[in-house]
Amino acid sequence: MAVVPPFPGAIITYHDPTRPQAAPFQRAVAMAGADLVDPQDRTRWAPVMHPDGTRSLVQLDWIVDVTSTVSPPSRQGQPSGRRQR
Repeated sequence: MAVVPPFPGAIITYHDPTRPQAAPFQRAVAMAGADLVDPQDRTRWAPVMHPDGTRSLVQLDWIVDVTSTVSPPSRQGQPSGRRQR
């Protein structure tokens, strides 16, 4: 269960209990913007884009994993450990 909304560009894996005919886990990309809160029941939702390009909201409680799409910083320009003469 996600406590903090995923950051934009993160790949999320979630389980949607309202769609039993679908695969048990779905993936989507978190979109920019704050999570939305339903004023009646305080349910928190995150805006996402699905692999087919459709956009929707995913309940934060349904998110089981968040994966960064940011690659690690480049080591370009750092010493390689070999001495040059």
